[in-house]
Amino acid sequence: MQKKKKKLMHPAATSWNIKKDMIIVFFAFLLMIGFRLIFLNQIKAADPDFFQPTCGTDMGMYDQAALDMVNGTPIKGPFFYHPLYYYFLSFNYFIYGHNLFILRLVMGFLGLLTCWMTYSLAQRFFNKQVAIIASILLAFCGYLIYYESVMLSIGLTTFFSTAAIFFLLRDTNELRNHIFSGIFIGLACLSQPNVLLFIPFMVFWLIFKWGMKKGLEYVFLCLAAIFITISPVTIKNYLDSGRFVLISTSGEINFWLGNHKGSLGWFDVYGNELEALEKRVHSEGQSVYMDDVWQFIKNDPMGYLRLLTKKKFLFWGSWDIPHQVGYDYGRQYSQLLRLPFMLDFTPFAILGLVGIIISLKRWWKNCLLLYLFIIAYSVSVYIVMVHGRYRPPVLLPLIIFSSFFIWWLWEQIKARKYLYLAGAGLLLCAMGAFVFSQNIMSKIICIKNPHGIYQDMPDKLVISDDSSSWHGLQTATLNTPSFRLKKVFVIDCDPSKYSNARLSFRYFSGGTREMYFHVNGKPSPKITLSGGAFLHKVGYKFTSSLLKKGINEVIFEVPEGGMLKIPVDNYYRFNRSCISQDEGKIWKKTDGEYMIQMELLK
Repeated sequence: MQKKKKKLMHPAATSWNIKKDMIIVFFAFLLMIGFRLIFLNQIKAADPDFFQPTCGTDMGMYDQAALDMVNGTPIKGPFFYHPLYYYFLSFNYFIYGHNLFILRLVMGFLGLLTCWMTYSLAQRFFNKQVAIIASILLAFCGYLIYYESVMLSIGLTTFFSTAAIFFLLRDTNELRNHIFSGIFIGLACLSQPNVLLFIPFMVFWLIFKWGMKKGLEYVFLCLAAIFITISPVTIKNYLDSGRFVLISTSGEINFWLGNHKGSLGWFDVYGNELEALEKRVHSEGQSVYMDDVWQFIKNDPMGYLRLLTKKKFLFWGSWDIPHQVGYDYGRQYSQLLRLPFMLDFTPFAILGLVGIIISLKRWWKNCLLLYLFIIAYSVSVYIVMVHGRYRPPVLLPLIIFSSFFIWWLWEQIKARKYLYLAGAGLLLCAMGAFVFSQNIMSKIICIKNPHGIYQDMPDKLVISDDSSSWHGLQTATLNTPSFRLKKVFVIDCDPSKYSNARLSFRYFSGGTREMYFHVNGKPSPKITLSGGAFLHKVGYKFTSSLLKKGINEVIFEVPEGGMLKIPVDNYYRFNRSCISQDEGKIWKKTDGEYMIQMELLK
């Protein structure tokens, strides 16, 4: 009986497959370069902050501090923000001058290196096909392109954390790989201190992979490299302040912002509230931040647990929570990012989470370091506060797992494994519901509360159509006397039973502005607003006799010109917010609801 000969692939066919793969990868990287250049040219022409960041923002403070360093004025006292980015900016300004276009080109180049490392890691974790898919997904990842361009340290964090994983997973066990990985982890910590939480996970992985004896040797090398990288900043902080500050001093206030009683899980404190907090810190000391949080945990542990759970959903959710920057903000100024094939965080969160679950069966040992990084980094964000600008470092591992899932799905289709495909479909639905949970809840709430959100408190009844959070980062602007904003409130009860009413709203004014509001046609006295770069919140009392049961209209105007911006929250859509450009003759509905609340005071 003759043995069946194994069929061999012809060398020419093998060569063609390799060439075809390389052509795909080459064009994917050409797209990455082209899209970045197109994006930079579009926002250069449209974004007012492109050449000069707004004073008072994180970007403006980084920019001014870097200019001072170049001019010979060092930073006094311990670092408040992430120290590596100060030096990165000042180095670029020293070489190229204060040219923010070149700075963004440099960040784009680092982004391309990050993409190349991600492509290489995908091949190392899985196979060539997964790596090719990853290169295509990376090319169309608008989320990564945007956050590379913002003048914040997150681009450096993404680059250095990816580089650390890249060197930890080098095929050879040379000592220099672990030294380099330690240096890159240290640099990632200097650009985003919450990366420190990854260090114990890295220690566990090194011992698991290499065994106790060799693993401890590599642990020592990595930790020594991390210590040497971070220590100059720690020493500088101590010499300037006389107290131990490992990296920066912003950790305490950030922890307070995301964890105090009443926190929404992100930066949602307004200018006047920040001023009150600063006065407390000045009189009571820095312990105010931690004392408030510990009191909240002690007095309401279940409330704190609910807040942590909420932040977990926020981190993985479809809403890119803005704070001075946000993906939705970038899309305003770039036609490229508005194209349907430019992908944000959402598809990678869904596909990546499904890919992680599927990979646990056969690939868990290969992917263990990636699992640990995703866990460590995501937890480090949502134990503090959640913003979209903190998510890019975890996006690269998610792209790898998304690529793996697409490859795995195609293999199951070819093999006609319908049971596996059905299971994958269920996982996709489950992860989709998890990622889109906020969107689903907003629809349910609108259906259940057609007249708005009512909050009955001991001292007042609050009626609003917004979520108290600035989803979408859009504003409605009053900048000429002919412009009007209209907000409609539906009141189910008799307003005359309440002593007074108060209109509360959030705004930007860019300076001192005068405005009026009209309640059901009755004008208020002239109101003077003041403000700056931060979002402010104010409230104005008026008699409840101006209100009625049913539909009530409140109209805002700026009679003497100037500029007043009211944030628009697009989480709910009750269609009760309008704008007019012709003194109220024609009204146009806004895509979302103004962040204006009606309070009936008891």
